[in-house]
Amino acid sequence: MILFQGLAGAMVLGLILWFGAKLTLEEYQWQTQSPGLGVPQWWYLVWLPILATLLLWRQVQQTLDRLRGTLNDES
Repeated sequence: MILFQGLAGAMVLGLILWFGAKLTLEEYQWQTQSPGLGVPQWWYLVWLPILATLLLWRQVQQTLDRLRGTLNDES
């Protein structure tokens, strides 16, 4: 069950990373401006793939710790 949970979480975060990076690149290429402030739209979107990468890294760490038995799920 731990492995299934880890793989499912990694798959979701991987999809967010892939499509977030793709959307950010498209916004950068189109030079879309935000309607309120007039700054490039990709400034807001660049954080999506960056933070998804960090979350994916943490998901892998936690799954490995749980499989090794070094992480206590009860506390």
